[in-house]
Amino acid sequence: MWKLALPVIIYLCYVNTVINGQVQFRVIRQWKFVNYTWPSTVKYANAVSSGLYIPENVIMAGITYYDNYYYVTMPRMKNGVPATLGRFTALPGLSTAPLVEPFPSWDFNKVGDCDVLQNVQNIEIDPKGMMYILDGGHTHSLLPNPVKNCPAQLIIFDINKNTTVLTHAFAQNVASQTDSFLYDLVIDGDFVYITDNSANDSGIVVYSKQHNRSWKIRHPTMRGDPSAQQFKVNEDVIDVRINIAGIALGPKVQQSKLALVVNEDREVYYCPISSLHLYSISTAVLKNESSSNNNRDFPGEVRDVGLKSSQSDGIIMTNHGVLFYGLLGDNSIAQWNSTTSFTKSQKILSRDVNYIQWTNAFTIDTNGTLTVLSNTLQKFVHGPLDISRYNFWLLSADIGQQSYLYDDPNFEYLPYEHVSTSTTPKPTTSVSSSALPTESESINEIDVNAEGSGNQQLLEFSAVFIGIIVWAFNHN
Repeated sequence: MWKLALPVIIYLCYVNTVINGQVQFRVIRQWKFVNYTWPSTVKYANAVSSGLYIPENVIMAGITYYDNYYYVTMPRMKNGVPATLGRFTALPGLSTAPLVEPFPSWDFNKVGDCDVLQNVQNIEIDPKGMMYILDGGHTHSLLPNPVKNCPAQLIIFDINKNTTVLTHAFAQNVASQTDSFLYDLVIDGDFVYITDNSANDSGIVVYSKQHNRSWKIRHPTMRGDPSAQQFKVNEDVIDVRINIAGIALGPKVQQSKLALVVNEDREVYYCPISSLHLYSISTAVLKNESSSNNNRDFPGEVRDVGLKSSQSDGIIMTNHGVLFYGLLGDNSIAQWNSTTSFTKSQKILSRDVNYIQWTNAFTIDTNGTLTVLSNTLQKFVHGPLDISRYNFWLLSADIGQQSYLYDDPNFEYLPYEHVSTSTTPKPTTSVSSSALPTESESINEIDVNAEGSGNQQLLEFSAVFIGIIVWAFNHN
């Protein structure tokens, strides 16, 4: 037994020592392309030959941790995506590019069947193991002729019981079958808040579990800013207006000394990708169905939190009110403590042109570890992926805080007071990332060489190294 265990120990020590030598962000997984746990080699070969599986058309976009697994989404933006939802172990293993197991099954991912998953962009999982799945319904959105046969739905799936609890198909005036793009979500007790990235009818969709009803809040700040639609991620130019995408939920306002929740209302933070602004809106507004204003723009208060140095996609907030977000044009991961001024307190945690590209999604495990899914979406929108190069990375860092889903009754939280904005968002003014402080004592830049192959080569070498060690032990 020790012959099998020793190589694993050598591998883990080697990778963590080298990769973590000068930084706290660790490259824990990386893939050139996504592949799956096929039932047999015959079915794999048939999928490839028939076009059911086209590796260069599969993008890993969303990630959520639960009970020693990473659950990931592969939106069907192009053809050749056999499963749109899957998982792989979060435990250390021999592979830095694990196969993705379709979840909950191959059958539940069958393309063309509106009774199962068609196009999952993001998911969230509550502490009880209830998975909230955003299924946009229509597929092939990046192809000339998108398929729009199925409605947009929210599916609640019990992981522990392996069963569907509820399926809610959205009304056409909430999330149109032909025009919506359900993007990201957060859970707030009985309510779910969902960003609709639709090009023509963007907003925040609200779902009430108690009443099994949904509605949409629309506001100009949820639409992209034309003056911020052009930016570059490395050499790739994005020049299209992209509406609201990332969303995060702040903690309840509470005083720890009195163990008293002062206000049940919370702030929902959001930003269009085509914008440098971060905005927030009260959950009291979102929970009130009348705020949908008969499908017109909400006329009330929305807060302009402040300017970022670049555009952002995925964002996440901890139960202590710390926001983590990517800065796409700056190849950076940043943070902000929401009890302080956004303008003065943003910090760049890590900057790297090779590993930090399109920061698509964030998740926090129960040990207080933040994991970031970075990919090459900026290339994917222009054509197929180059699967001879790495396209997906998981970067992890210990932050010592829990997800927003876990209340901390001993933590006193009072959010910083922000300035309100009118129904017309302010024009974007450029802010340089060099003006933002770098958290040198916490998380530094990943130390790689100019060609970007440093840690990547170490991972590749370590995989070969462990293979040789395993072979040697098993043949002696």
